[in-house]
Amino acid sequence: MRILQLTDPHLVAADAARVRDRPALPLWHRALDQVELLQPDCLVVTGDLCQDESWGGYTRLRDALQLRVNCPVALVPRNTTIRCSSMRSWVGSAPPRRLSWS
Repeated sequence: MRILQLTDPHLVAADAARVRDRPALPLWHRALDQVELLQPDCLVVTGDLCQDESWGGYTRLRDALQLRVNCPVALVPRNTTIRCSSMRSWVGSAPPRRLSWS
């Protein structure tokens, strides 16, 4: 089994937003290009999923994973992400141990 891990995407709601002076969205799409190229059996996304803790940032994450990833996906958010109200609203009252799209 081939497992690929992406960590700390720091996604944001705004298209042109920068995180630590780097373009968050283009870097996320470059990472997803590698996922498509490597075709893992499972993708694990860990750490700080969304930098601005916005509904839009988490929606961007969900939409990109649904559109571009053709394997099961596991989200392992950082503790601060789990406490974020936007994340809880997006996934439900308790963060899942695993989200999967196929």
